Amino acid sequence: MARQTSKQPHHFQISIRPDDDHSRNVGSVLMQDINEAAKGHWPSILGALAGLSQQQLTDKHQPCPLCGGTDRYRFDDQDGNGSWFCNKCGGKTQSGGAGSGMDMLMRKNNWDFKRAASEVERQLGISKPKPSIPIKNAEAIYHYSEDLVVARVPDAKTGKSFRQLWFDGNKWVYKLPDKYKLPNSKPLFNLGKIRATKGWVLVTEGEKACEAAAKHFPTLACTTWSGGCKGHGKN
Repeated sequence: MARQTSKQPHHFQISIRPDDDHSRNVGSVLMQDINEAAKGHWPSILGALAGLSQQQLTDKHQPCPLCGGTDRYRFDDQDGNGSWFCNKCGGKTQSGGAGSGMDMLMRKNNWDFKRAASEVERQLGISKPKPSIPIKNAEAIYHYSEDLVVARVPDAKTGKSFRQLWFDGNKWVYKLPDKYKLPNSKPLFNLGKIRATKGWVLVTEGEKACEAAAKHFPTLACTTWSGGCKGHGKN
């Protein structure tokens, strides 16, 4: 479940070293800088950006957010670094051991370090705000996640068309990443409400119908998928 985090300014003097393993992928900050900025904020960061629940952010044995199981995972957040342990998929070799908050964020979202660092900066309020979605004539824009939106635009031939856009960490692009081309890879609409509900979930075809249903049935979590009537197998 996404939660808000307090945004506090951080100031660093940044130096990019050519021989740094991460400097080729990070851009504005080095790994130690972003981890220092995120220190103490990992529960809210992972809740907002990785969708981890309050239960998954506790130091109790439970199923792993990455590989499942029953009691193989716990989140201990040692020294505020977002540390966690999974005896199945944790560690550098992903065969059991500990991981950091950044490890969890990257693996849960299939992000590289550059993308993860950019999102953490934005979440903490130490980077430029995300640019506007570059569609001027959209009738509606539906936000499926922080990095995936669907825009409904008028079409002279069919009356309407839909465009999917993905935020790559720097700009909005129309070409979706490979991770969203796999079966069952795209997030459902209103996923946060689905995770929060303890009741019924109403599934509709199309975002417009979903929003209308939500008005008529305010106690239900209403959802749909992107890609039209034949797109459900891709979400």
